[in-house]
Amino acid sequence: ILSMISIGCGKDKTADTKTDSIQVMISPIEMDDFEHSVGVQGTLSAKEFAMVPARIGGTLKELLVEDGALVTQGTKLAHIDSEQLGHAVELRRQDVLVARNAMTVAQAQSDSVQAEMERAGNDHRRFQALREEQAVSEQMAEQAATAWKAAQAADKVARAQVALTEAQVSQAESALAI
Repeated sequence: ILSMISIGCGKDKTADTKTDSIQVMISPIEMDDFEHSVGVQGTLSAKEFAMVPARIGGTLKELLVEDGALVTQGTKLAHIDSEQLGHAVELRRQDVLVARNAMTVAQAQSDSVQAEMERAGNDHRRFQALREEQAVSEQMAEQAATAWKAAQAADKVARAQVALTEAQVSQAESALAI
């Protein structure tokens, strides 16, 4: 082993410092077109986009911007046929009128039912007093009590009908506002 080590130590050190030279050729700079293209298949999509639904329906009369155009808030995008729009507005106005008339009818029915409930309540109290004095039969007192309970139930229905028609008026007015 020692002989191998001594052989390795005796190498010529000048051989390691020798560098190989490279020949370089210099030429003047030239301008030239360079084209490099890569063929790919895929789908391109915008980084930012917004879905812009129409606030009202109708037939599109004129498109004012091109598909994909950059727009800012408030920019008119299209015109909708105003004749159809006018008919739609008139229809909504009539819906409001119908709902308000239904409200008037429901309120009148509620007033009528409330008056009937008051009468039935008075009859019930009167028949109860007469029954305690045994001036009327028990059956008549029970009929008066039942009529009073039925009138109370009818009053609840009438009040619910008024609330329903109020909601319908509000809904019709909201549809008109759109």
